[in-house]
Amino acid sequence: MSMQVIHNAEEQLTARVGSAVRAARRQASLPRHALAEAAGISERYIGQLETGRANISLNVLQKIAAALGLEITDLLEQEPVRYAPLSGLLSGLSEQQLRDAHAVLARHFEAERQAKCGVALVGLRGAGKTALGRSLAGRLGVPFVQLTELVTERAGMTTQELVELAGLDAFRRLEREALVALVEQKEKVVLETSGGLVGAPETYRLVLEHFHTVWVKALPEEHMQRVVDQNDLRPMAGRPGAMNDLKALLADRQQAYGQAAAVLDTSGRDEDSTADQLFQLVAQDFRAD
Repeated sequence: MSMQVIHNAEEQLTARVGSAVRAARRQASLPRHALAEAAGISERYIGQLETGRANISLNVLQKIAAALGLEITDLLEQEPVRYAPLSGLLSGLSEQQLRDAHAVLARHFEAERQAKCGVALVGLRGAGKTALGRSLAGRLGVPFVQLTELVTERAGMTTQELVELAGLDAFRRLEREALVALVEQKEKVVLETSGGLVGAPETYRLVLEHFHTVWVKALPEEHMQRVVDQNDLRPMAGRPGAMNDLKALLADRQQAYGQAAAVLDTSGRDEDSTADQLFQLVAQDFRAD
């Protein structure tokens, strides 16, 4: 183990113990000078300890724990610091500054939560997004929106015409523009995205940030069969290896789809049961907004 690793571990331990002491002292409503007096330790050391700058001694830490009415393990076995820089910053703040910091963070994350624009369904064609999306929108009493339809409205032509005339990049650009416009409307909707949207990382990030996102998935064989059942033979036309291609595509996109907040597997299930599960997955969060 390198010296740098050891040093980092020591810093994290010091920050964790300092935060634990500070939290316990505040819980006991003890000012620093009172804790210092009770433990027989200088107030300066208490200040250094709480701000992560003290050399920790088990003997001294035992005295502090006793003064707080705790066991030394109560100070050592706290939840590890998840982000040491933030912990170090907070440990040096006054009571009023901590209140102000809490208010700022609360406003920020509340605003982020309130920014949710509804539910977005992601996944490959044939998973059942359209039928499930329409059903969910009806139950929630919000519009059902297909992102691809918004793109074709902007382009004034079909998806196939747009891609053939202007290329996939043009489609992705209009897709992002349509999504941004939808988000800015701040209207709750159930959004169906295209299967390839995850191939545009920045656009997909907007979906993940602004919607409760659900990955609707199925077995490759069911994806293919459902598309064929819709009288769309394009996946099979002139492509004897279409199934292998589909499996490879699913494997390639699995990590991206997996970033969704929830997963709904429709394999071997009827539409009613999957619709019920989808509603249960999103209803509570949707209403909480």
